[in-house]
This record gives sequence, structure tokens and C-alpha cells, in this order.
Amino acid sequence: MQSPYLSGAAITESLIVPVDTGNKQIKTPHHIFTAGLTCHDSYPPFGKDVIQYNGKYYTLSDQRVPYMRDKTADERYFILCLFGIACELRDAVMDAEERTNIVLLEESVALQVAKMAREFVEDFFNRLREQGIDLKTYYTVFVGGGSILFRPLIESSDKLGRCTFVEEIKSNTIGYQRLYQLGLWGDASCWM
Repeated sequence: MQSPYLSGAAITESLIVPVDTGNKQIKTPHHIFTAGLTCHDSYPPFGKDVIQYNGKYYTLSDQRVPYMRDKTADERYFILCLFGIACELRDAVMDAEERTNIVLLEESVALQVAKMAREFVEDFFNRLREQGIDLKTYYTVFVGGGSILFRPLIESSDKLGRCTFVEEIKSNTIGYQRLYQLGLWGDASCWM
């Protein structure tokens, strides 16, 4: 079955698609989705985004794949990468602009989330202190989605010295893409 998104389309340029295969989320430069898959023996009747691979049909799921230390142990993360590539390819073909989703929480839920966030940050600082790491002494860089969510709490703490926040939830993916563009992706010295 040919994808309706690619029907009649011609791509004349190469497209480099870095994919960060996290245990909870898959991230590409323009997309984030849960690292969850459902396998079907036949084409799913309500399948919007479907990938056929080795005689099976796969759709994304909100139920993430259980933690895997070795993500190459089976084909699930390979297929999740294919979904990430397909999303980026679809955007390139459609010349789509980035979209932002805004979620509004009920006040009681927002208060509970704020309380849990404060407890998490406090526990984070306590664990570092127990390991002998004094964040007042070191210059600290916080990267990615977690740092964005916890920035106000981290900055208001008296347990932290100088710090910088990289406010990009897809920073790992963008970093990989930048290393490739600089010709450093295969250079082992950039990882030391």
C-alpha cells in the first residue's frame, strides 16, 4: 500500500533525520511521540499512521515499550525509528510548519504536579549532595525537556551556583544533527 503522503511526490535533496530513541519517548527534530508500538497481523481498520514491515502492520501506541537495556534485541526500536523518519519525511514533502500543542490542566491537577516537581528537585539536589557533588562550586548545564520543566524550581534553589539551561526538549537530536553537519559524527575524539 502506498502512503497517501508520498503519492506523486519527488524528493530531490537528501534528508538527514536524527532520531533519539529514548525509553519513554522518540524524538526527532520536529516530533516527539511515546515509544510505544502495537503489532497487527492485518491492516488495522482505524490505522491512521501504519508501517508494514516483515508481513506485520505497526501503529503507534500510548503504552510504551517496556525498558530495554539493549534496544537492538528485537525490531521494536527500529520500527519506532522508521515512524520518526516517516514523520520528518512527511513534513518535508508537505513543507509543514512546526506545530505547538497547548494542554491546560485543572487547578487541582496543576497543584499536585507542582508539589511533585518540588519534591523531585529537592530529592535531586539531596542525592547529588550525598554523592559529594556541590553544585555551588561547579558550573552546571541543564539540558533538555526536564530542565525546561524544572527550571523555575532549580533557579530558586539556594543549593546551586552558576548554571545554564539549554531550553530545547529535542536537544539530543539537534546535537546529533549538528555533529553530523560538522563532520564529527564518526570522530571518536568528540566523545572523550
